[in-house]
Amino acid sequence: MPIKTWIPFILISLGAMGLTALLSLLGVFDRLELASYDFRFRWRGEEPPDTNIVVVAVDDQSQQELGLNWPFPRSLHAKLVRNLKAAGAKVIVFDVEFFIETLEDAEFAQAIREAGNVILARKMAYRMNQWALPAPLLRESACALAHVDMPYDTDGSIRRAYVVGPEGTSFLAVEAVRRFLDLPPANLSPDRRFVSIGPIRVPVDRNGTMLINFSGPSGIGRFPGYSYSYSQVLDDETPWGIKLLMEKGVLRDKIVLVSVT
Repeated sequence: MPIKTWIPFILISLGAMGLTALLSLLGVFDRLELASYDFRFRWRGEEPPDTNIVVVAVDDQSQQELGLNWPFPRSLHAKLVRNLKAAGAKVIVFDVEFFIETLEDAEFAQAIREAGNVILARKMAYRMNQWALPAPLLRESACALAHVDMPYDTDGSIRRAYVVGPEGTSFLAVEAVRRFLDLPPANLSPDRRFVSIGPIRVPVDRNGTMLINFSGPSGIGRFPGYSYSYSQVLDDETPWGIKLLMEKGVLRDKIVLVSVT
């Protein structure tokens, strides 16, 4: 067959290869895969939240009832921890940054130490390539520190979470579940394909992340019946504060996540 006959096929093949390479460089295929992933979640529909997790929300109601703006004095956090411990919370998790020292750290640290089940957040300061840690008294009193860094996809959304982070550190949610289930620390396999947490094996990618089984939307509106206002948990004077929650047993043997909403 004359070579001229092959020229159109060669040009078409080269053009297709070039177009594919260009689309790949522009991230078109990645965006299509992300859109497909989101569609599959919408098709599946929402699933009910785990009843072992309770959210204590630092919300507008809390700020109005306390007459304070965020950040709250750490003496209030100390009281909150004591109330949660008295209510039987198994694990208390603060998804809150306490990186700056204050004059009330000693009181808060004492409450953390007495509770013995408080996990605090730390974050990687990438510009300085070092950890941003809770104030010294607080980190020395916590039962664990866990990172809260999240990987973002190219469209700015979060679909993955680190199971293990920089230097083998645990992600906040992983550490909370591990302690809730009384499991050993997470261990990354030599081939970096999965993380073992006791009998649990979690598949991960090369960055130590796993896909999140959650389709959104964000906010505590997804947790009706499993979220309570910070001010309600702090209230130990009225019948509808922590006393009511203790009577109902809604905090007993739970993972309690304290977070700003």
